[in-house]
Amino acid sequence: VEELSGLYTICIQEHLACQNCSFEIKSNSSMLTLPLPVLDSNSHRLKTLEDCLKYFFYPEELTGQNMCFCQQCGRKSPFLQSMKLVHLPQTLTIQLKRFCFEKSSSTHKLSHYLPFPQELDFNAVLTENQCQADDNEKATWQYGLFAVVAHSGSTSYGHYCAYIQSLTECKWYCFNDSEVCQVSWDDVKCTYGHPNLHWGETAYLLIYVKKHPQ
Repeated sequence: VEELSGLYTICIQEHLACQNCSFEIKSNSSMLTLPLPVLDSNSHRLKTLEDCLKYFFYPEELTGQNMCFCQQCGRKSPFLQSMKLVHLPQTLTIQLKRFCFEKSSSTHKLSHYLPFPQELDFNAVLTENQCQADDNEKATWQYGLFAVVAHSGSTSYGHYCAYIQSLTECKWYCFNDSEVCQVSWDDVKCTYGHPNLHWGETAYLLIYVKKHPQ
């Protein structure tokens, strides 16, 4: 089980630093899926997958009602919260959080255009301050897109299908229930999204595989 989970486990270091003193907390956490927001804190649309990654690891100021108790100050203080990437697995699963909550407590799907690359290099996307890994680890952070799980419909109903690239033929195939057919990369790009909710499939999960594993 450990060997299997190790193929998919992402390791991240969470960091909290008081802005009034030198007190800080560091903790490591692991996850099987990297959940990326597609909107920023002001509900503005993020334009590319790379923008989503940068925003996920961008430091956040915890002020006002979000202040934390500082053991050194003895009171609630503003903190800076940040996350640093420690380890990426052989198979990386990225979840695009294509939904948002309305004031009425309902949710709706976010179908706007959001392109993702066939090749993804984390060293080119993240800064040194957003990484907590040695050079040997970071040397393996180049990925190739292997599969896309797409959804059509709304948050209340819909249908899933998968686009998977053959590792031997380097051709793309669409798996739709019991039907399987060969498709082009242009067909896969149709899952980038469109403002019209009825525009067919929208990518929900992206599965990347390391190009140069250790």
